[in-house]
Amino acid sequence: MKILPLIIASVLLSGCATMSKEECKVANWRDVGFNDGANGDSVLLGDHAKSCAKTGVKPNQAQYMQGYNEGEKSYCTYNNGVEAGENNKSIGGICKKPGLKLAFSDGYKQGKQRYAKKQEIQSKEAELEAIEKQIGAIKSGKGKGGVKALDLAYRQKEIINKEMAILEKELAGIQ
Repeated sequence: MKILPLIIASVLLSGCATMSKEECKVANWRDVGFNDGANGDSVLLGDHAKSCAKTGVKPNQAQYMQGYNEGEKSYCTYNNGVEAGENNKSIGGICKKPGLKLAFSDGYKQGKQRYAKKQEIQSKEAELEAIEKQIGAIKSGKGKGGVKALDLAYRQKEIINKEMAILEKELAGIQ
């Protein structure tokens, strides 16, 4: 029974590592940096150094940064900016360098607009679902209000459907 807490602790601690011992031993630091940059991650060199400290491996900072800069260039595109914005991803310090910022930033702004519009649509869908439940309850006799409440609920449903159609058109217009 005393072993179980040790196993749990080791599993939890290994989940924090950015690289395994084996990866540290065979790492091509340029490739590691490239992958971090190409994935849109911030510089993870310090985290990799901590992960590899147990194995006695020290990352090659120059190689890592060379790879990171190349990877960041491949990531910082308009399309990746749109994707990051649409997914409401925090971009931190990535794509801030001259020559990388403009296209990514423009895409990110558009993606954030699309994200916000989708959030509005989801909110309207939730309102519509609540009204449909209300209509069902009134029809089954479990809801309050009778004919007037049912008529009002149908009008609210019609208004929300029109609002959703407008939002869908606006979303389609965000390119």
